[in-house]
Amino acid sequence: NRWLKAKISTIGNSQENRRFAYLVDDITQRKEAEEKLRWKQTLLRTITSVSPLAFYVVENRTGNILYANQRFYDIWGIKHLQESVECGIFKHKNIVEECYKITSQAPAFIKSSQPDCINKCICEDEILLSDGRTIRRFSREIQNQEFQDFARLYMFENITSRKHTEHQLREQAALLDIASDAIIMRDLSHKILLWNKSAERIYGWTEEEAIS
Repeated sequence: NRWLKAKISTIGNSQENRRFAYLVDDITQRKEAEEKLRWKQTLLRTITSVSPLAFYVVENRTGNILYANQRFYDIWGIKHLQESVECGIFKHKNIVEECYKITSQAPAFIKSSQPDCINKCICEDEILLSDGRTIRRFSREIQNQEFQDFARLYMFENITSRKHTEHQLREQAALLDIASDAIIMRDLSHKILLWNKSAERIYGWTEEEAIS
């Protein structure tokens, strides 16, 4: 299928001499590009709407918020600001001021959220919130078609459950190490998965030697 755009204009002023000029332009490539762009935008909206990650994009020069998905507002508890963000009333500095109120590292959070501090780098850190949650933050620059940095992408993930599990595993590992009995764990193929301190003392092999 082809897309054609026609423009008709009259030539001459009198009714007797009036003629029409037709200009036809093939706009198939433009229409196909627009359709591909709409499809990509729909795909992006679908992915970000079901993702457990929060996405947030800020323009470097103006501080305008170019994009924020629903998960972003949920993680930071700022659903009431969504309309102000989408209308352009709130900018990046306003969002930082709102978010730092619920962090337990307020000064460090504000400093690390400034473009000058993270420009041209890929950053990853963890933010401890005052309600006990731990949020993983990842950010990197976005380049335009001229390969110039024009915006920054932030991704946030609630890793509170993961941190609790890691803490429990560390506690359990510590208990195993202080046990007086040798504790050894093997999988179905007899590969050693666990070798505690008492096993090292009794058998004479370190954990690294036994597992490898």
